[in-house]
Amino acid sequence: MKNFKTSQLFALIPVFSFMATQAQNVSTDSLIQKKSRLTEEVTTLKTSLAKSEAELNAVNALLAPPSPKWTYKGISGISITQLSFSNWNTGGQNSVASNIYVNAELVYAYQKLMWNTSLNTIYGKMYSPAYNWYKADDNINLTTRLGYSLLKENKLYGTFLANFQSQYSKGKKSPLDQNYISNWLAPGYLNLAAGLDYKPYKWFSVFYSPLNGRLTFVKDSYLAHQNSLGIGVDKKFNFRLGSFVNNVINLTVTKNISVISKLDLFTAYDSSFGNIVMNWDGLLAMKVSKYITSTVNIGLKYDDKIKTTDKTGNAAGPKIQLKELIGIGLAYTF
Repeated sequence: MKNFKTSQLFALIPVFSFMATQAQNVSTDSLIQKKSRLTEEVTTLKTSLAKSEAELNAVNALLAPPSPKWTYKGISGISITQLSFSNWNTGGQNSVASNIYVNAELVYAYQKLMWNTSLNTIYGKMYSPAYNWYKADDNINLTTRLGYSLLKENKLYGTFLANFQSQYSKGKKSPLDQNYISNWLAPGYLNLAAGLDYKPYKWFSVFYSPLNGRLTFVKDSYLAHQNSLGIGVDKKFNFRLGSFVNNVINLTVTKNISVISKLDLFTAYDSSFGNIVMNWDGLLAMKVSKYITSTVNIGLKYDDKIKTTDKTGNAAGPKIQLKELIGIGLAYTF
């Protein structure tokens, strides 16, 4: 009987094996189905989460305060230089020099509209016992541009530009001269132009106008009578139509170094076409400490209408006018 039961047990082994295999197959199929179901659920959750995140970002954008439309940057400062001698056997004059300068840019941007205004101005005086106070530097260059973007990237604008250039007070070739050669609005220049303004970067722009009206003012009767600007004796106003280019660079190279450059070029649609009237103001500012800054200011001008004279007083024709100022003093960057 014992042997019979053992034989039966061995006979049932294939049956048990088959049943175990079937059970395993059923378990594997169930796991595969469960995995597929879970994968679908995860995919659905990811899609729903992405949609919810997009909706949340849209709501946050509506609730967030609007980005500032006005931005500004620039540098202003004052520098003072003092020179004193006592029993100095090689000679020299005691003197004090000071100048105040502002180089600033204000920008308004909203959607496709851009309004940019920049001011480059400097005024300086020098004192010595021999000459008393006299003007050492004087310049005003103000430009405003109102543009509407023509491209999706907001890099090209249809723009109207107004540019004003003059000086604050009387200027002489030498402190000893009795006569002066410049004054407020003598000369004064106003450019009114419509054209295209290309701004590939925030710190760089170039404007071109094929239709620019250049107005020249000589408010001072004495200077108008001298015809020093070549617009006619006793004439105080002149208008010329021509082509105009304006280039502005306002670049922060590093935290302590800034470069500001402003270049204006004009040629008239008359017999002088091709003769370029140029005005360039450049400033390199290098911070020595929080409030102490070293500056290099360069001015370059050329106008074929402005005649010059040599040392003997004879006519010498138009020449390039160059100004260079190197100083160190208090400055504020904003």
